[in-house]
Amino acid sequence: MIEFKRPERDDYRDGNPISQINNLILDIKDGKIKDASGRRIRVADAQIPAYAYIICDLTPGLLREIKLLGVNPTPDNDGFFGFNTSLNAYFEIISYDKLLRDALKRNRALFEKLNIPTGRVSNRT
Repeated sequence: MIEFKRPERDDYRDGNPISQINNLILDIKDGKIKDASGRRIRVADAQIPAYAYIICDLTPGLLREIKLLGVNPTPDNDGFFGFNTSLNAYFEIISYDKLLRDALKRNRALFEKLNIPTGRVSNRT
């Protein structure tokens, strides 16, 4: 799953993104979610692994929620990751800036080969 949060969102009174993703995973595994044609999504086994990526701005409000959950920072300190053992679910919280910076690094050679300028975008890196 990939969850995009509104840029600069800082109010998480209605639940943090990790709780929201965990609830969605639980609903899918419990057969409560329907697909586009209205049929319930069924999983072969409730222990099937889940992978979730939360793309958002790391605002003070979200950082507070993350600290309360005790998740792990990424090696570059620009994101977080964790594992929910009861749901067999791995998750990452990635900032918009990290996502863009990492994509530019991965694709820089391609951009150079195609003569696509990256200077305007790479100023954020």
